[in-house]
Amino acid sequence: MNQDNITQMLAAQLEQSLSGTILNEHSLNSTWLEPFKEKAKQFIGTPYHLLSEVLMDAGMPQSIGHFTAILSAGFADKHDPLNEHPEILDALTNPVNPFLIAFWPPEWVPVVAKSIEYAFYGIYQSPILSRYRSRYDKSIYAILPVMTDLFAVNHICKTPEAFAIERMKNEMAFTTSLAPFLAVMLDSENAAVTEAFRAAVYENSGTVSHELVLSLFFSKQESSWKIAADLLLAAKLQEGLRQAVLESCSNGRVEAFKYMMRFIADNDLLRYTATVRAFDTWLGIGFDTVRADTVRRMFASALAALEDPEHFKAENPRDLYIQLWAMANTEVLDAKRQVEKLLMDGSAPSPQLSVALTFYKIIGYQLPDETALDLLRRYRDNFALSACILGCYKFSEDSQISSEEASRLYFEFKKLLPYFPKKKLDMQHPAFEWSQLHLSVSVLWINILLPLAKRAWNAPVLDDLAQSMSEMPSDARYLMLISVLEYLAPKKALHQFSQFISERRSENDKKLRESMPNTPTLRNVLFRSLEDKSSSNREVALSIISRMKITEAELLRVENLLSQKNSSIRRIALEILLKSDNPQASAIRLRVSGNAEKIAAADELMPKEKEAPAIDKAHGYGLYDVHEIWNPDLPKPDMAYHPKNILRDEPTAAKQLLSDLSNLLNKHRQDECKGMESPCSVSVIDTTLDKAISIYQDVHWTSSMTENIPMPELWDGCFSIHPLSIRDLVHAFLLLLSPEHPDVREEYFGLSFKPEKYDNAGFLRAVIHRQLKTMSDFPEFATNFCIASVAGMPESFWKKRIPLYHSSQSFIAENDAIQSVFALFDSALLTPDTLAVRYSFCRLHPGDEVQSLRNFMLPLSLMLEAFDKKIITQNTLRRLLLTSEETRFGLRLSSIARNDEHPEIRALIEDAVKLELRRGEMPTGLSRGLGEIRHLRGAFFFAGLLNALGSQALIRGYAWGIKPDKATTFSHLLKICRPLPEDNAESFKKQLAPFHFSEKRLLEAAMYSPAWLDLIGTYLNIPALSMAGWYFHAHLHEQYSFFAQEKESYVIRYSPVSLQEFSDGAFDINWFHEAYNAVGPEMFSRLYDAAKYISGGANHRRSQIFADAALGKLSEAEVEEKIKTKRNKEFVMAYGILPGTDFLHRYENLMKFKKESRQFGGQRQASEKLAVEIAVANLARTAGFSDVNRFLWRMEAAKLDELNALFAPHEADGVTLFLAIDSDGRAEIRVKRAEKELKSIPASFKKDAYVLELQSAVKSLRDQHSRARKSLEEAMIREDVFEYAEVRELMSNPVLGPLASKLLWQAGDTIDFFEKLPETPLKIAHPTGLLRSGRWAEFQRLAVERKLVQPFKQIFRELYTLNADEKLDGMKSARYSGNQVMPKKAVALLRTRGWTVDMDEGLQKVFHRQNLIAKIYAMADWFSPAEVEPPTLEYVLFEHRRTREIIPLEKIVPVLFSEVMRDLDLMVSVAHAGGVDPEASHSTVEMRAALIRTMLPFFKLDNVRIEKSHAFITGKFGEYTVHLGSGVCHKQASGMLNILPVHSQTRGRLFLPFADDDPKTAEVLTKILFLAEDDKIKDPSILEQIKGGAE
Repeated sequence: MNQDNITQMLAAQLEQSLSGTILNEHSLNSTWLEPFKEKAKQFIGTPYHLLSEVLMDAGMPQSIGHFTAILSAGFADKHDPLNEHPEILDALTNPVNPFLIAFWPPEWVPVVAKSIEYAFYGIYQSPILSRYRSRYDKSIYAILPVMTDLFAVNHICKTPEAFAIERMKNEMAFTTSLAPFLAVMLDSENAAVTEAFRAAVYENSGTVSHELVLSLFFSKQESSWKIAADLLLAAKLQEGLRQAVLESCSNGRVEAFKYMMRFIADNDLLRYTATVRAFDTWLGIGFDTVRADTVRRMFASALAALEDPEHFKAENPRDLYIQLWAMANTEVLDAKRQVEKLLMDGSAPSPQLSVALTFYKIIGYQLPDETALDLLRRYRDNFALSACILGCYKFSEDSQISSEEASRLYFEFKKLLPYFPKKKLDMQHPAFEWSQLHLSVSVLWINILLPLAKRAWNAPVLDDLAQSMSEMPSDARYLMLISVLEYLAPKKALHQFSQFISERRSENDKKLRESMPNTPTLRNVLFRSLEDKSSSNREVALSIISRMKITEAELLRVENLLSQKNSSIRRIALEILLKSDNPQASAIRLRVSGNAEKIAAADELMPKEKEAPAIDKAHGYGLYDVHEIWNPDLPKPDMAYHPKNILRDEPTAAKQLLSDLSNLLNKHRQDECKGMESPCSVSVIDTTLDKAISIYQDVHWTSSMTENIPMPELWDGCFSIHPLSIRDLVHAFLLLLSPEHPDVREEYFGLSFKPEKYDNAGFLRAVIHRQLKTMSDFPEFATNFCIASVAGMPESFWKKRIPLYHSSQSFIAENDAIQSVFALFDSALLTPDTLAVRYSFCRLHPGDEVQSLRNFMLPLSLMLEAFDKKIITQNTLRRLLLTSEETRFGLRLSSIARNDEHPEIRALIEDAVKLELRRGEMPTGLSRGLGEIRHLRGAFFFAGLLNALGSQALIRGYAWGIKPDKATTFSHLLKICRPLPEDNAESFKKQLAPFHFSEKRLLEAAMYSPAWLDLIGTYLNIPALSMAGWYFHAHLHEQYSFFAQEKESYVIRYSPVSLQEFSDGAFDINWFHEAYNAVGPEMFSRLYDAAKYISGGANHRRSQIFADAALGKLSEAEVEEKIKTKRNKEFVMAYGILPGTDFLHRYENLMKFKKESRQFGGQRQASEKLAVEIAVANLARTAGFSDVNRFLWRMEAAKLDELNALFAPHEADGVTLFLAIDSDGRAEIRVKRAEKELKSIPASFKKDAYVLELQSAVKSLRDQHSRARKSLEEAMIREDVFEYAEVRELMSNPVLGPLASKLLWQAGDTIDFFEKLPETPLKIAHPTGLLRSGRWAEFQRLAVERKLVQPFKQIFRELYTLNADEKLDGMKSARYSGNQVMPKKAVALLRTRGWTVDMDEGLQKVFHRQNLIAKIYAMADWFSPAEVEPPTLEYVLFEHRRTREIIPLEKIVPVLFSEVMRDLDLMVSVAHAGGVDPEASHSTVEMRAALIRTMLPFFKLDNVRIEKSHAFITGKFGEYTVHLGSGVCHKQASGMLNILPVHSQTRGRLFLPFADDDPKTAEVLTKILFLAEDDKIKDPSILEQIKGGAE
């Protein structure tokens, strides 16, 4: 491109910019750019022009799209005028440059010039994969970010010093573009800047911004680099800070990078995963799975190559890569030339060439056409090298070569096809064994041949494409069709091709038909594609053909497509035939074809005797009468409530309130508070404000914002000082308007003065709105206010404002003043008048431009309330619900259908589905919207939908952006359809009777929509169908499922394994065999085949693999081979399912697999570790263990001999180390030097291989110890029976023995410690047995005397037996009836104890061994706990797991009943709506009373007595009571004592006879001991309380 062309191009673009294309006259922040427009004109015709345009665009947030367009058009590789004029870039670092002087104030010019110079020293990316430094290659990318950002801050009118100080304080600066600027300011040695920097880094190092860290590496001072190095060393556990330093150090000056690499090597920081990950990012070769020693060698080579590139010798391919990388860190063009030299050298070895090509790709360069062709010819027999070559070459559609040249290249490259594998070939990289290469003919077609064909697009190439279709891969054929479409409609904006297919508009069809060339070759390509094996390719071709004028012969080819069942293809084919000159002729041919599918399609083409009204918006979708229009009269507003009149008075009181609120906010910014909207943690007000304001600025969230405002007590106190009237508060509310809207202020609100600007105005509005909502008269005031505000609003005003905005979001967000009015609607009463105002407002503003505003004015909940109050009719309600675009139909309904069972919503959805069921292949106006609803109920619809689908296959997976095809729409509706409560076997049979569905079709539907498994099982006389069907669904691992809620409640009926465990890969051998035997092999095989319908893709394969493994269809050798060669995690988990008895062999193989994972990266290690854990659990269940931990005890006991060597002392350098296990069973490493025991391992031994082995053993043994505690408790609850020999073996285990020996065991009716029991089967004693034995109190005294600490509560465990009311009722327990609980907390607590939430029946716990289900009944929505009032518990009952029969309480196993009640007692205590309820935990109080009575003699206290729920204490200074439930203390005749516990100080100091974490029991006991010796109290605040009345 010559200079004249450049000048013309730049001049045209500048003229376009100045005419308003970029500088939109309506932009609110464009005025400050006006002076620069004139200055920019002087650069027309120079390469500076593009920079001037980009800079001005940087000040326009609304023009980001145009900014990107300028970059792509102006700075492309071959059209970059700045690359052609490198002297311009050099000149930009000169502070006297006229360009800088034109665009920056004098004090900024030298700083900007220096910042540009610093930016050249850093790494920049273009494209994203590239990471290099260069002075002139695409160097515009280096300077643009800092230039545009510094230009954008011009209008702030701050000095560089002031801006730098402010920027350094910004902890949340996620961009790093201003790092060179900050580095310049750091190097200027300005005292204020230096101080600000030190404060930002040293006072807040945990949250220092990436930009500030990066500025250290742009600095030229070594002292700055040392600060960064010190930060890296001090990061310790602050992974975020370490990551910020490591990510930044390679992006600044290369000298800083060398410094940091030396520092990392000197301090051995490669031991951190974050450092290895950063090194991988610097190199760009993805060695996530490389061994540590390999990483260290490569790091040493990289440092050597950077520090001394001239003497660095590349002795192997990896070193060559590092050498090239080191070159690119200084000047990428040197590395590029070196690669090109190697490629031209025909003698270079293959590994070196593969490395050179890999590097060439990573730095973002593409091979020239001829070079790529020559290399592929030369190395066509080397698949790995060919893959590397293709990684560096893809024919660019922007290429300027001629059509003839493209045609020549097309046929030359096509000659290489026979040398490429037809199927995808995966290979290991010749130099980087951890990296995979891929090669197939598909790559050649997609990246080279098709783009070349598109560029050539002549008859020879098109003819060849038509002839080559049979040998093209499917994805290449698809792209070929897309190329055809782009050629036919090059100017059409095709964001998504699927959108083009589904949204055909007549004007576009006309243009396309006019552009269709009548070429036989092209038509041949398209019509041959109708026979493509891929249905998606056939659909694309048919969609293109639908735009063409086709011949009679071609019509016959389209008619033949109607023999297919694919719904999309049938729909498009019918559309083509309907557009033809004689569709009836096609119908006649289809009718006589004899093909059922064609005959069905013929009905769509024949004219109807009586045409039914179309189901579209013009006809009310068949759901409402379009002629019945609600046209309410607007109420006469009381203008005293209009904002003009409210704001008439002097706002003295309102201003004082706003001032006080602002001061209060600033004073308490750093106070702790709860976060906004489901807070994850405690925060401070300052960090909560952004969230608070963003919520409040969305009018839909007004209620939520005002209810959850942080620190409400602060604002309440302020309002108590300012008892203002409603009018004054509204006055203050309206004063918080954005000052950028003078016309709104003056015309509508009557404000002629400029309002004061308040920081955090949105937050203050929320505070005031919250106060207004507490005032009883406010709803009536708000009602009158809203009527006056909207009904009194001139229509011309609204019509003038709305066109300035192009989306509802900007309309709401930008117009702060209007939003202030609307926010008050939240409190207005629903009356006919207020509804009329809202409705009339929406009628003034139809269409999507103000859709969110309309949704706020007429939300669904308000419309339903108006319907219930008979303010509007059913017809009006339906009109309001369906007035938006048809694509929005489902969205508006689904938002309320998910959360509300309103009968009118259900009726509307059901009426819509009934209409849809009448459709043929062609969609209706309801089709797209019905694809988005989420609830449909009833056997009527199940039968109707399955019948309407006919023989068409069900659409697998989820169809987001659902197409209106018949199969897609009806499949979706079938998937979401569920039975009604009244649907039973008889009614279901009646609904299915007319249709005669085959068994195969019903099984497919049952697997597709599993809510129908029970009813279909009854209908087909397969009682166990549900059990077998849910087996397949249980193993499905999907992030989203329509059946997530039902699945958990169904799965828990059949297995004790949790749904999450199934999702991870667990397998229940008992459930599988029970289901398999119940349905029989033949029926199970049919379900196995139908399992493909449970998900999209291959997610169902896991359940099939597991079934094959359990049935012995997979051999052990076959599975082991899959594990060894593929490391396939599905087969790892299936390994534990295989039949056989050699469990130790499989256990050892799994442990070996887990150990081999250490060679891989952290993420892969974690996933493989989980797979092994699941496989071991599967193996345990296969071995017959209900508790996986007991299986592990057996396996690990067998392997304990392997650790014997570690128990023997090991000496090295005068230090003795060995593994030891203490008396409690906890493993530890003992270290001695000269017979003196050391507290820790010496630093010199930290990396010793023997020490690492010791640490691994300790971790394994401690994990076993931790698991054993929980496992033993669960064994007690299940009443597991142990063989005597098994327990004896357990007692001999050094880890498990100390735990088991402290428990009481039961042999028959005898309870004692193990050593005193006979050699008979044993179980762990439960308090029910202790009570029957009559020795419970004896054992409690013994535990205290021996200071026995049990691994869990056994001797002092709470016991629950049937009370009088429960015996009288007989069927249910109501002992906790009336207690209110917080649903979210209750569910979270009970889930940890094995409870689940059933969608219909609430909380339940399944006991599989006893075939029982315990259920808690309460008026609660456990899934969505957002009730205004916490739910009240009702009762608990027990059902049989299979028959659902209610079991009498007296037949419930006492242990089971006690543990269920213990769970409820804990829930009531912890999740009680009022906090801990001291009167609720009766058994807890009894347990504490027994514990304290037993321990009083131990503490030698005779001044304490226990009566009922209190401890009475006689002290020196008075008499006290302590409540055993709440721990509340009182002194008689004085009142409550304020004694606050510090739980962390009591742990480990106070003896408790169990290891459970029970801080409340420790607190109660501590307070009793404390007050019993009140003369020893030293705390002055407590002494003041207890001595107040002692004298």
